[in-house]
Amino acid sequence: MLVDVASFARSKIGEGPLGATLHALIPTDRPPLDLPGYCPRGELDQALVGDLRSRGVAVIQGPAGSGTSWLGSAVAAAWQGPVGWARAGLWHHLFDLVRPAWDRAPEALLRAPSEAAVEATLERLRGGGLLIIDDCDAALRPAPSPAEALDPELGLLVAALEAGELADSGGAVLFCGRRAPAGLHAAVRPLPPLSEAEGAAIAGRAVPTSWLRRPGLLTLRPGEGELPENAGDAWRLAVEGATAGLGRNTMEVLLSLAVAGHPAPPWALAEATGQRIEILDSALVELESLGLATRIEGSWRCARSVAAEARRLAPSRLPGVLARGTIQRLAAFWLRQGQDLQRAWGSIDEAMPSRLGLRLCAAADDGRMAVQAALYAGTAEQLDALGALRPLCSDLQVVLSAADEGLPKRDRARAAYARARAATRLGDAPQAQRALEIALDAANEAEEPDPSLLRAIHVDLARQLILAGDPRKALPTLDRARVLDRSPKASLEVELLRGATLLRLERLEAADAAFEAALRHAETSQDGRGRLRSLEGLAAIRFRRGKLAEAEEALVELLAQPPGTGLHRSLNPAQVRLGRGDTRGARTLLDDISEARIEAADPRSASRILSLRSRLLRTSGDLVGAAAALEAARSRVGPSGDRDSSTDFATAQAGLHRSRGEWAESAAALKRAVDAESPVDLAAVAGRSLDHAHAVAWKAAAQGNAAEVDACARACEDQLAKVPKEPFRPRWLGARLRSAEVELLLATLAGTPPLGLLRLLDLLREELAEDAQRNCPGEPSVTALLAWATRLSGRDARPLAEQAIRDAEAQGLAGLAEMTRVIAGEPTGGWHAPAELLRGLW
Repeated sequence: MLVDVASFARSKIGEGPLGATLHALIPTDRPPLDLPGYCPRGELDQALVGDLRSRGVAVIQGPAGSGTSWLGSAVAAAWQGPVGWARAGLWHHLFDLVRPAWDRAPEALLRAPSEAAVEATLERLRGGGLLIIDDCDAALRPAPSPAEALDPELGLLVAALEAGELADSGGAVLFCGRRAPAGLHAAVRPLPPLSEAEGAAIAGRAVPTSWLRRPGLLTLRPGEGELPENAGDAWRLAVEGATAGLGRNTMEVLLSLAVAGHPAPPWALAEATGQRIEILDSALVELESLGLATRIEGSWRCARSVAAEARRLAPSRLPGVLARGTIQRLAAFWLRQGQDLQRAWGSIDEAMPSRLGLRLCAAADDGRMAVQAALYAGTAEQLDALGALRPLCSDLQVVLSAADEGLPKRDRARAAYARARAATRLGDAPQAQRALEIALDAANEAEEPDPSLLRAIHVDLARQLILAGDPRKALPTLDRARVLDRSPKASLEVELLRGATLLRLERLEAADAAFEAALRHAETSQDGRGRLRSLEGLAAIRFRRGKLAEAEEALVELLAQPPGTGLHRSLNPAQVRLGRGDTRGARTLLDDISEARIEAADPRSASRILSLRSRLLRTSGDLVGAAAALEAARSRVGPSGDRDSSTDFATAQAGLHRSRGEWAESAAALKRAVDAESPVDLAAVAGRSLDHAHAVAWKAAAQGNAAEVDACARACEDQLAKVPKEPFRPRWLGARLRSAEVELLLATLAGTPPLGLLRLLDLLREELAEDAQRNCPGEPSVTALLAWATRLSGRDARPLAEQAIRDAEAQGLAGLAEMTRVIAGEPTGGWHAPAELLRGLW
């Protein structure tokens, strides 16, 4: 183990029955090296260690009973460093398979987006840790489909390993099973068969060659005499032979072990069979002598290959005893153990019995018991209270996968809705949306519909559609939510969402009416937070209507009002100040946000603030600080499906790449921003597409490719025509300036005077100087481009360039000042790649 989880469990609960119960569930069952079926396989263990050291991942592959687990144990013994061991099965999600790496689950594993959880796992292993995932087939989809991960997050770990994230890092992951995960091209080491002499030594008799690939089954004793030449299903023959003389009690104990899924203590088996402990102990000893059961730290288990045959064989030997009933009794046992522990739940470890009980309910296809235990026995509530969102999501996924015969549709809807809420808090919008759709179908089919639940599902589904950039689909969903609950509080939530949706669709009159209605509902219900959100929405409409000064005044005033300190209340006025040309004012607002507030914020708000902070730090010349802010934003963007966060991050990333001279990377990042933009916002898509053409133009200029710059200039003009000038001028102005910059790049390469553009920029400068909505000394971006065009036209550009440098420095636009110094013929600091490229073009 990387850590001694067993000691931790004992320290929490003690050495009594509950402590042993919890210990039995912690994945510490690494097989010992001295089992009777173990046989050294030459230098294969050392070859695997070499693969793991160099590639960071390897696979031991072999049929059931071939010794993959035993060889994994040999690798663990040879590994110079800490080792974690996890056995897939009922626990097949990423959280549970990587838990052995920690004594207490870290924040990233409990409540971070998938990428952050995977990165935390990789970081834990780097430097010497080995994680062995035994019986990995249980975590893969069964044949004939590809052996892909049942859990997408486990698939993400496989993808990271395939990409070489642990190569030469000192850490590694070893998969043991019958097949390798799909998409993993790591070294696969198939286990060779034993020699006839080795097989005979284990079995105590002559062994046909058809049996030599499965030394594990040779420890079973299927009667006296020779083994059959035609093995057929070797495990079936071996288990049938080994159990031929077993009595009813022992056969029932074997069935209980077979369905348990994980090591079970004797009192769990007594619960499942109804036997007294002394009779049970005798049966366990008999099973151990036959090689059908193994004792592990006071608990018992049987190999998965033995268990599969025992489940098939036992019911025919035990009339009236069904495997499903045995599973249900075991499930009830573990759920009761969890209830006993629940009084003291302080960590995810203490939730293990309840979580196993839920999974056993699902394994028995008892969806009713699984869902009701999750909802009404406190399991989901306790996990939520612990902030264990990822385990909660995985548990509810397992619960909802069970057959729902007899399950009330309303309970199924509630379980799916709980999963959606947990996924939303994880920032995983696609998973949340799928769960909401399941919840909505079940809620609509309920015999007694719950209007409150239906409204909540509709509202959350609309919110996910908005985040995903599909607001047109959100409006009908919100209209249905409106009629389900007309109370002021419910109406406030719906009208706020309707206003945000209509604003995205540029339906400003309707959005204004929705926010006014929300404001009335907030005042009726005396909801201070709702009142602030309504006023923020009304200010956003002023911003979209071009009333920038009014919008800034309203938003800055709201910053000082309680309640709440949501980051969006600083983000919105900062964006308005940028729209007014006040870069320094926008940065002042963001500088006032403490790191503690960012850490405590929801991932979406934090990622957008950090992306904007990165952009402002870059423009001020602090590329190191910009990179740090962008890295902090990266883990919060994740797979959330939130288009605003994704586009903000990609745009900030592209700007940093361009400042460093990483032209291809800048263009690629902006292509991602185009792809992430909402398809219904045509002006926004056009603006992002123009940004991409602008980045490609700089890349082409760095390569001296005038023809491609010319193509980019024409693409910019085409996209600019799709961005309306009024009423939302800041978006148009940014697009106009980037288009002009591409034209100037082309003129610089071609050596032609841009006289038409010179006149256009001169008029634009005069127009902006008279714009009452602007709030900055001078127009440095326009003045700098005008100086560039003036120089290319053979005129004296120095007065304009000097004015642009003064205005840029006053606004903290260090990159623009560097570019303009090149135009003025002055020396630069050499840190701003576009400026240095422009110097080279001249």
